[in-house]
Amino acid sequence: MLPPGGRKREVDIREVLNAIFYILLEGVRWRSLPGDFPPWQTVYTYFRNWRKNGVWVKIHDSLREWVRIEQERHPSPSEAIIDSHRACKDSLGRSTSALVPEDEEQLKSDVLSCFNLLTRGQF
Repeated sequence: MLPPGGRKREVDIREVLNAIFYILLEGVRWRSLPGDFPPWQTVYTYFRNWRKNGVWVKIHDSLREWVRIEQERHPSPSEAIIDSHRACKDSLGRSTSALVPEDEEQLKSDVLSCFNLLTRGQF
């Protein structure tokens, strides 16, 4: 992520990721990040920059493709199924999708599991 010859990082990227995952799992505010993580401003800056640069989307897409290949499926889904019990409309009547709490927890678990496999080189 750093261009060659750039300034050396002062923070461990793994600790930044751990802090982001902590916020995701615990639902705490950025400013409430415990002191054993890097400063919240640093963590938030990495998160915001990665979001603006599309890094999170690329990670998501790569993990989805790797999991689908591991399951011997085509890397890109060809169709989607919408569960009518989970679909809802916003105040203007537009369709939106909503995650129920159980789905949110499953999503968090899946992302963390895939990330752990990725960092251990098991994909």
